[in-house]
Amino acid sequence: MEKIFEEVKKVIKSKYKIDVKLDTKISELGIDSLDLLDLMVDVEKKYKITIDDSKLLEIKTVKDIVDSVSTKL
Repeated sequence: MEKIFEEVKKVIKSKYKIDVKLDTKISELGIDSLDLLDLMVDVEKKYKITIDDSKLLEIKTVKDIVDSVSTKL
């Protein structure tokens, strides 16, 4: 899980120039739902996975992103 977090953290930092922790809330990033969708597409490409769009509504923290990736690997 730590490795996935580090990779997700890199994606977020490259897109939004923000350092995050596992418990960082998506709302704290200052991104809207379209930005979140864009972020998730980048994460999906990184891991060559597909995360159901319905799961996007459940993503509230960086940990939720990491967990979504973990369940697909």
